[in-house]
Amino acid sequence: MTGPVRRRAACLICALISYDTQIIATREVIDGQQRITTLQLMLLALRDVLKPCGDESFDDDINTLTYNKGKYLLKSDHLKVWPTNVGRDVVQTIASLGDHLEVCKAYPARGADKEKIERPLIVQAYLFFYAMLACFLRGKRV
Repeated sequence: MTGPVRRRAACLICALISYDTQIIATREVIDGQQRITTLQLMLLALRDVLKPCGDESFDDDINTLTYNKGKYLLKSDHLKVWPTNVGRDVVQTIASLGDHLEVCKAYPARGADKEKIERPLIVQAYLFFYAMLACFLRGKRV
């Protein structure tokens, strides 16, 4: 070989499990938190778009990427990726509801008096991904 060998770092999204305490070991993300959260929202939207297909293998594959299986002391340990403190409750709600219509009910666009209610940005991103993925899978151009 001529020249130096370059090593490339790979980014791995996973959970490290501490088996003796039933707690997920956490890591701080210095740069990339927004990208990882966006990927998580897109995967949750894909999970919900594919749910009506009734194919359990799709659900299992996506849950492997978004959900930590097992019995943990904290319910929040089941999600693989957490956004900043501001969006944590919203992401947990989206993940637990598992349906875009339920997300719309939990975060309505209109109030009782038909006034517009601004949905959280995380909900808007999830609904955007849901709509785009649904169109793509139906073969429609957006």
